[in-house]
Amino acid sequence: MTFHRKGKRGTKSSRSAADEKASAVAAGCTAAENQDDDGEPQEAGPREALVLESAAFEAYYCCQGICPEAEWPEFLAELRKSLPAAVRVNASCHSAEAVLAQLRRLRKDAPENSSVAPALLSWYPGGLAWQWNQLSTNDIRKKAELQPLKQWLGWLLSHGALARQEAVSMIPPLCLDVRPGDLVLDLCAAPGSKSSQLLELLHLGASSGRVDMSRTVRGAVVANEISGKRADVLKMQLERLCSPCPIVTQFDAQYFPNLVCQETGNALCFDRVLADVPCSGDGTMRKFPEIWGKWSPKGALGLHPMQYAILCRGLAQLRVGGRLVYSTCSFNPIEDEAVVAAALRRYGEDVTLVPLPELEGLRGSPGLASW
Repeated sequence: MTFHRKGKRGTKSSRSAADEKASAVAAGCTAAENQDDDGEPQEAGPREALVLESAAFEAYYCCQGICPEAEWPEFLAELRKSLPAAVRVNASCHSAEAVLAQLRRLRKDAPENSSVAPALLSWYPGGLAWQWNQLSTNDIRKKAELQPLKQWLGWLLSHGALARQEAVSMIPPLCLDVRPGDLVLDLCAAPGSKSSQLLELLHLGASSGRVDMSRTVRGAVVANEISGKRADVLKMQLERLCSPCPIVTQFDAQYFPNLVCQETGNALCFDRVLADVPCSGDGTMRKFPEIWGKWSPKGALGLHPMQYAILCRGLAQLRVGGRLVYSTCSFNPIEDEAVVAAALRRYGEDVTLVPLPELEGLRGSPGLASW
C-alpha cells in the first residue's frame, strides 16, 4: 500500500576471472544435468518430507476471497512449488555491465529449457534483476550438477557484484519512487536488501539511468532495526556499497524518535518511508514450506496492533507531500487492508492512497474492501 502525505505533520575485482567462470557455467551445468543417474531413487529432501496441506489455511482464505475463485486451484498449486532463486545486479559495482553481459550470455548459451538459463525480470528498471524459474536457492546450494552455477554466483556475491534478493522483495522500494536528494527512512530494515536497493536508487543518475556511487549526493537512507545482532548484519550489507549516505539506527520502529536538524532546530521529516513490517509470513510458504503445518489465523491477530503502530509512526515521520509504502509478507487482510484502513481512519484527509506504479509484466488487483 502506498500513502501520500497531504496534511500537516503529526506530533507524533577481477573482470577476467568472472568472465572465465561465467563461460564455463552453461556447459558445466548442462553436462552434469545430462549425465545418467545410477538408477537409485534420490533421497527425499526436507521439502519432500513435508505435507503441503492445511485445511485451516484453505478454509480461511477461501472465505476471505484473496483471489478470484476461478484462480484458487492455480494459486494453491503455485504455493506448493519452490521459490525461484533471484538476484539483483549491484548497479553501483564497477563491473555491473560485465555481469549483465555474463547473465545474458548464460541465458543464450544454455540449451533450450535448461534450468541454468536465467530469466530477465522485465519489470525491474535497467534489466538488473534476474531469476532462475526452475531452480530454488536450495537447489543451487545442494545439487551436485549445479556446482558450477553455485561457484560462479558465490564468487560474484562475495565481490559485491550481485545481491541475493527475492523478486517480490524488490517491489516495495520501486514503489517508493526514491530520487536523488531524498531523505529516506527504512523502519524495519534488516537484513538490508531493500535498504541497499534504496541506496542505489538514491545514487541513480537521472541522465544516465545508472548508479554512480562517486557522485556527490544530497540525501540519506536511515536504515533502522530493533535487534542489535541484525543491525550488525544490516551495517555490513550497506558497507559493501561504499556510499556515504546510509545511517544505521537501532530503535523499536513503533517508537522511532522524532529527529531534529542541528543547524536549524527544526523537526527533520522524511521524503520517503518504507514500512516493511514484521508479519506472520504466510506469503513465504514457497520458501518456508514448514509454515503449512503450523499455520493459524491467531498470528495475524496478535501482530495487527504492532503493525498499525509502526505504520502510524512512519506517517508521523513523513513530510507533507512525502510518500510511504506499507508492505508485508502475509496474505492476511488483518495484517494488510485492516492496518491500512485503521491508519486512514486515524489520519483522515491528511493522507491518501496513491496508485502503485505500472511494472511491466506484473499483474495486480485492488485490495479487499471487506474481510
